Amino acid sequence: MNCGSIKVFIFVFFMFLTLLTGCPKSFAQPVSPTGGDDSSISKGTSDDQASEASADESLKQIHDLELKMEENSKRLDALEKAINQANTENAPAVETAPDTNTMIQQASAQAAPDQTAPASQTAPREQVSSIKDSSRFDPISMRIISDPLYLPLKGQFYGSTEYDFSRNSYSQDNYLGKEYAYDKSDTNEVSQDLEYGLTDDLTLRFYDEFQDDRRYVAGEGEYLFIGFINPEFGATYRMIDQKQYPVDVDLIANYYPDVFSEKAATPDKTGTVASGGQKITLREAVGREMRNLTIQGFVEVEYQGKEKTEILADDRDAEDKASWAYVFGLNTQIRITDRFSVNFGGAYTVANNMDYTSSTGLSGIHVPADYSDFDTSLNYQFIPDRLVGSLTYTRNVDDDRKYLYANVVHDEIDRKYSQDIFGIKFSYLFN
Repeated sequence: MNCGSIKVFIFVFFMFLTLLTGCPKSFAQPVSPTGGDDSSISKGTSDDQASEASADESLKQIHDLELKMEENSKRLDALEKAINQANTENAPAVETAPDTNTMIQQASAQAAPDQTAPASQTAPREQVSSIKDSSRFDPISMRIISDPLYLPLKGQFYGSTEYDFSRNSYSQDNYLGKEYAYDKSDTNEVSQDLEYGLTDDLTLRFYDEFQDDRRYVAGEGEYLFIGFINPEFGATYRMIDQKQYPVDVDLIANYYPDVFSEKAATPDKTGTVASGGQKITLREAVGREMRNLTIQGFVEVEYQGKEKTEILADDRDAEDKASWAYVFGLNTQIRITDRFSVNFGGAYTVANNMDYTSSTGLSGIHVPADYSDFDTSLNYQFIPDRLVGSLTYTRNVDDDRKYLYANVVHDEIDRKYSQDIFGIKFSYLFN
């Protein structure tokens, strides 16, 4: 409301108030006309005097009303002056709202990117990866089943079931380097992996496998080893997530308790496949997941506790002291389409020497083999991010494994060890 409107409103209000409270009934009623018939004139002098007195009283009241109106007008002028002065003092704090066209132009100028700025400065990393024609090496942050970086989210149960058939062979040489035995074996195994996402970044894991291992020794016959390996209990913690950083960093710890004993078979006695000792591993893995490629490198430290093997042939025990091993590896996945992907990986293990006591009581040194393994798999998403089937292949190649004694005539060397593993695997989410 501007000053003119305020002035008119107050003026009318004061007039109405004055008329309502100050005007007498005689002023509000009409005065009888002076003209008429003879009966009106005959009322006499007293009526004329009364009319004159009433008119004088009305004129006085009109004069008083004019004075009040003049006083009210002065009040209105003073009020208008005060309002104008207040508006002048507050003028710098009052901003005029821009019109619609001006607001649209300002918004367009702010939304338009600098044409000279590089794309990396005008679009966030997450948006760049979703552009259709972006590079296949743009980073993403997804949980893809069968990917090396996969972890279940909070509250999810993940599992994988695998069947493998493997064949390995090696020769045994004496201290002169002459081969005196040649071993080969065929193994059927079924494994089960279960994982639960305690949080998005912390996963608990259980793993075990059952093996049927048949070994053939030239000139001696078949040796059967059957049973479960020691179970694995593990946890994976994602220390750094690619959603906020360029890479994922995982810390993985596993514990293998000494649940099942190790027994060395004879042609007529069945052995076991367990290791005969507890084991602890600690791995740190660093990976990067991109639109069509995932790559992960890792370093692992393994502690193998004392291992005891029961030799069924003479009911005696052989024993390996505790030892350490170090693993360096690389895992990758190439996503060919939304459903097809291929994994490639490899690792190299370096093991320390350990003290050894044979079943005949001879003390010596066990020089374990350093070994390499190469693996690949072809994966197909039957139900995307729910059910994945994989065909797998692994190739293991070992260096020489040696048992050395003070008297060299007892030395033994295992040479030319190799193993080929073919498998089929299904990975799935329960919820």
